[in-house]
Amino acid sequence: MPHLKVDGVNVNYRVTGKGDPIVLLHGGGSNGAQWKGISNIMQKGWRLFTMDQYGHGGTDQWPGLPENRTYDAEASLVRGVINYIGKPVHLVGHSFGGSIALRLAVNDSHKLRSLTLIEPNGHSVFIGSGEDPKSAFVGVNSKRFLELVHEGKPELAMQEYMDTYSAHGTWKSMPTEVKTQYLINIDNFISGMHCNLSEPTTPDDCRNIGLTTLVMYGDKSQAYYRRLSELLIQLLPNAKMEVLPGAAHMSPLTHPERIASKLAAHLKSVESEKLT
Repeated sequence: MPHLKVDGVNVNYRVTGKGDPIVLLHGGGSNGAQWKGISNIMQKGWRLFTMDQYGHGGTDQWPGLPENRTYDAEASLVRGVINYIGKPVHLVGHSFGGSIALRLAVNDSHKLRSLTLIEPNGHSVFIGSGEDPKSAFVGVNSKRFLELVHEGKPELAMQEYMDTYSAHGTWKSMPTEVKTQYLINIDNFISGMHCNLSEPTTPDDCRNIGLTTLVMYGDKSQAYYRRLSELLIQLLPNAKMEVLPGAAHMSPLTHPERIASKLAAHLKSVESEKLT
């Protein structure tokens, strides 16, 4: 896999297809390979860049203290990839990657042609919109993860994380060597939880994003992500929503055909706007 040096960090990425560039940002605990199904479907019309964020896949670990990791630091890696591409890109972000995509839309909209958000974490957007903090799923679960690690229960922290974001029993079904690797890499999850809790994007930030935006969520996803998607549609001035029937939070893995179809239609509509 090719690597790109961004501010001294080795960033691993993959390129599939030919055409206008799309950069796809994966969820926490995953890597760019989560987009393989979608990339294979869309490669005849677009050039898809699927990169790994800090500590995921082949990209270097976060170099600082866990509590100092931020979504803006993550966004700088993506900015480096976009600069390497050399032209504005269609940006797609899922979960953790969706929150990174929001930071780029806030600070670097001139580098983007469109925005697609698939159930971003959006903790600060949710709280800033006046929603009940007790229902702030990402914040509650991030704090719970850190508490369990602090209590010396890292495996329970990983089990709850995996079972919450995928399906009950996910952790127990994993091979021992896979579990071991996750536990070895637990510092990356710890810093990621700090990233979630310090997310700076506000409702006003979203109101100022003028990019044509597609917001997608699965109708089987947690209530938090469904509600956050509704809030984003209200806040973003040029956004539309697509609901994915039967899909839950990991829809890029479980429903690649449906997401590829919705994403392709969105990108074609953006291209049509540019021609008129």
